[in-house]
Parts: sequence; structure tokens; C-alpha cells
Amino acid sequence: MNRYPAKILLFGEHTVLLGGKALARPLYKFFGSWNYKKTEISRALEDFHNYLSKQAELTNYLDLVEFGKEISKGLFFDSSIPIGYGLGSSGSFVAASLHRFSKKGLKQLNEPELQKVLATMESYFHGESSGFDPLIIFEDSPILIEHGQCHVNVNCNFPDFDYTMFLWDTGISRSTNPLVLEFLTHSKDLEFRLKLETHLIPPIDAAIDGMIKFDFKKVFQAMTDISIKQYQFLPFLIHNRAMEFWTSGLESDYFKVKLCGAGGGGFILGMTSNWNKLCQNYSNMHFIKLS
Repeated sequence: MNRYPAKILLFGEHTVLLGGKALARPLYKFFGSWNYKKTEISRALEDFHNYLSKQAELTNYLDLVEFGKEISKGLFFDSSIPIGYGLGSSGSFVAASLHRFSKKGLKQLNEPELQKVLATMESYFHGESSGFDPLIIFEDSPILIEHGQCHVNVNCNFPDFDYTMFLWDTGISRSTNPLVLEFLTHSKDLEFRLKLETHLIPPIDAAIDGMIKFDFKKVFQAMTDISIKQYQFLPFLIHNRAMEFWTSGLESDYFKVKLCGAGGGGFILGMTSNWNKLCQNYSNMHFIKLS
């Protein structure tokens, strides 16, 4: 693998923390790759390498000596993945590091053990990581989370014909952790939690089932419910800049939008039954077609 893609969490943001399903896959619109600057040493890589060197559990799986030598030669990670958009910029970097500098011992690990190694590495960026994002990129595969377990190599393609999925950029970068903490704080309210479990998780499960079975009519119907319920129950995760477009989708019969990742800015994920009409009616907005 020479290019390490972004990742996109299609369905299940936040509610996966309540035991719900989640579906994510690599996103090849953005990627990172290794490169060299002979006249400059990457301080970011040096700091990352210093952190890894202190994690004793990584010594059997990561060749830190070779990693350090390449850093001294000017190695750096050249990435087009926007930071603070929930597309796995740190996950791509971590997956690339393990892929390039792995030891033979890594091949003996099962999926949960591999995820734990990746989580330890990515914790440098987030304080605590599930390892979910870098696992998607390392395996270069869609992943379904169900009952807390990651299932690799599930079916998950974007629609090609009657429906189109797309991203819209709010223009606002954000940090994931504060948004997750705010969601978890709300979730301590049993009434709030019951609303999500009763009204939001079922359409999320339906959307995931539709994606896996390539039933995009079912996905679009589920998107309608998800958009409504996120607007009702999770308005604190929807940036003000997205509200007008979001409500237009609620009133429309041909496009719907939802959170993409943690929310609070970044990208908004949408789905439409009429791509040309969407682009004509919102010609002042930049959409990224997912296909």
C-alpha cells in the first residue's frame, strides 16, 4: 500500500457508545503517503517516535530503530486528509506507520490484538483511542461494529445509479473529544438515552443493513428518519452553519443529510435521489460525490 486513505463513519456516530451498530469504510477521495524532505527533519514524526519508544508493548511489532533512521533522512507523512473533520487523519498516519515499519510478530496477531496495537499508537493524538479508525485504514476494508466487536471485510459500496451519497464541507474544523464528552454527558439522562435507543438506533440499524445489502432505497428511507431524529435529539452536535441546509433537507423529498462523525462542523453526510437537481438548486455550495 503506497497511499493510505481517509476513513468515513457512515452510520452509528455516538450511538455506538450506547451499544448500537456502526459502519465505516475507507474513503479514497483523500489520502496520505510517505515522502522525504532532505533538508528538513519532521519534528512531528520525532515527537511521535519518542512516544512510541516509551510504549513497551509495541517493541515486538514495530521496528523503531528503522523508523528513527528514516526520520533522520527527512521522512514525513504527506497528507491531503483535512484535520479536524473526522476523516481519520491521525488514523491514516498511524496505519501508515505500522504498515511500513512493522515486524514479523505483527502477523501473529488476531484482529482484536491488532486493533489494540493501533489504539496504543493513536492514543498519542487523542489521549485514548479505540483503534477503530487506523484498523479500517490498515486493513483497507469496510468495518462493521456490532456488539462491541469489529467485523472486517463486510460489503459496503456507495450507490451508483438511483441514489448518490455526498459530503458537504461546513468549513469548520473541530475536535472530536469535546463533542463525544458532551454526548456522553447528555446520555447520563435516562430519558434522553431512551429516546435514542427507541427512535434513533433503529433507523441507523436499518441504514447499515441497507448498505450491506446494496438496498439503497432502504438506506434513503432510513436517512430520512436519522436526519429528523438527529435534528430533534442532537441539535448540540449540529453546527449553526449547517442548520439551514439541514432543515431544507428535512423539507425536501429528494435529499437528506446527517452527521458525519462527531458533528460540530467538519463534513455533513448527505444522500440524494436527484444529484443534478441538488447541484443546480445549491450551485453556490461545494459537494463531494461519493462513488
